[in-house]
Amino acid sequence: MPDVLVRSRASSRVMEFLLCDPTGDEVAQSLESEFLENFHPEKLSITMVNTADSSIVCLGDFGFSPSQTHQKVSNGDADWYPGRIQDIQYKNDYFGWNSDRTLFAARMKIRFKVVGTITIQMKEPLSNASIIELESLISEIIDPLTLFLFSRRSYQATEWQESYDGIVQGLKTLTERQLKILTRIATGQTNSKIAGELGYSVSTIRHETMRIYEYLAVSDRREAAVKAVSMGLVA
Repeated sequence: MPDVLVRSRASSRVMEFLLCDPTGDEVAQSLESEFLENFHPEKLSITMVNTADSSIVCLGDFGFSPSQTHQKVSNGDADWYPGRIQDIQYKNDYFGWNSDRTLFAARMKIRFKVVGTITIQMKEPLSNASIIELESLISEIIDPLTLFLFSRRSYQATEWQESYDGIVQGLKTLTERQLKILTRIATGQTNSKIAGELGYSVSTIRHETMRIYEYLAVSDRREAAVKAVSMGLVA
């Protein structure tokens, strides 16, 4: 999977939109209207897994039925899912389809754990070319959408909530330079871009980025961006 900071029009546009703190339904509607019209979607839903009890929460949806946002079920067989989610067969760790290629699901992951799903119901079966195009598009925006998932503070996973106090203590030792770098990481800038803007060498930025990872208790730029936004460290 590509990094959350992939340089593409789709991922950049999604990141900009998410930083405006939209509702879940607004996110779903924006995805359909800006990126998915060519695939003729009927319904799009964004859900997350509540790790405390393994239930499913609908963060937002959009389509030809009333919104089911904030509904919660104890398993994945819910009426507000588009189509029959249980019919999806995953062909890899992230993407799956039903047998007639009218229902698509993309898993949202943090540290290899499934934390949510995007499901899209199409009006008609997609061609092989359209399937490749849709999967390529979703691969560019899935990580920014995972950021959205964990910026919904009232639904954050239990283990993340429990770690916040320790993380905040670590953040007290971040320097002003590191905070500037973290802000730029969250907006999708590369090390070269950050170095040019701040006037440091790329190796210095790389070194400071690794120190930021340590303070945030994360392993990559995607997780750093997720935590920075969800904790209000970047606007």
